[in-house]
Amino acid sequence: MDYRYLLEKKSDDSILLLLLIRIMEALGNYGSAEYEEWNNHRRAWKLESVAIVEPPVNFIVPSNSKGKKRPRWAVIDKACMHNTWRTSQSSYNLYRTSKNASPSENLDILMNDLLNLCVHSYDTVRTLAVRSLVKLIKRWPCLIAKCVLTLTENLRSPSSPEYMVLGSCAILGTQTVLKHLTL
Repeated sequence: MDYRYLLEKKSDDSILLLLLIRIMEALGNYGSAEYEEWNNHRRAWKLESVAIVEPPVNFIVPSNSKGKKRPRWAVIDKACMHNTWRTSQSSYNLYRTSKNASPSENLDILMNDLLNLCVHSYDTVRTLAVRSLVKLIKRWPCLIAKCVLTLTENLRSPSSPEYMVLGSCAILGTQTVLKHLTL
């Protein structure tokens, strides 16, 4: 993906760059959108589960019983969300079982593009790009070495602007990268 035109001509359009980052994440880390949907639904379910019970007088469950029956629609909703979770995990299971799985060249290019967006001058662009890159390197730990080389070069150079140093520190300070650096 060649986003250089956007950085040269539309570098002040952060909304466009945020959309680009979301597209890059969907391409490089497929299944993450489904997982986020499932995770958000799970959080909402925990908050609302207390209120989602049938009323005490429904002629099916006695009104003095301790456990109330969940409505049928709630059970169906839970099953649909479980299928969404399984869909999000299906692509990960392929790589978990195969020891020889390595990222494609296209994914390497995508990672480099995300890495460049991680050191962008806008904070919102940097934040979303860092989050997307961390998800990508969690899935493909072999990409961490390439990231670390580029990011430490940004830290070593005295002429690096502040936003490049901040973006580099944001990635190098994540638990995923630190865990692999200390092993």
